Amino acid sequence: MAQATLDIDLGTIAANWRSPDAASGPSARTAAVVKADACGPGAKAVAKALARSGVRTFFVAMAEEGSGLRQALRPGPRIFVFGGHMADDADTLKQHELFALLYAPLQITRHRQTLPGHRFAVQIDTGINRRGIDALASAAGIIPYESRTALGPRYAPRYLEAEA
Repeated sequence: MAQATLDIDLGTIAANWRSPDAASGPSARTAAVVKADACGPGAKAVAKALARSGVRTFFVAMAEEGSGLRQALRPGPRIFVFGGHMADDADTLKQHELFALLYAPLQITRHRQTLPGHRFAVQIDTGINRRGIDALASAAGIIPYESRTALGPRYAPRYLEAEA
């Protein structure tokens, strides 16, 4: 019985990123998501190929993934963590200069208490049943005003980056 094989072409992955990047305009950043080991071919290999193509912003699922990616890419690219700031993530976020993508008031509180001054991003619930801070909660002051306005929207419509 013959077995199937799958060859992953990192050049094609990079070309697939360049297409939307070229269409996004000079002031926009086109990020790459490499969570779950890039769904098979390996997050480090894929991220290195994408970085050579110009990617400067990456998203991963968990802080541990971000740690491995930072070791592979070294300083420079920004790495955001979809999983936010979990209870044991402070050291990893700080050591590897990762941006927690905060999606709950508890995470905002935890982040500000354990990593004061460390930058983060906020995920806003846009009403499509995904994780995120409700816009009304933001308006009610759960997200401090200075955090909402420090840098303005960076990853519209769902992500806002802010100073800690």
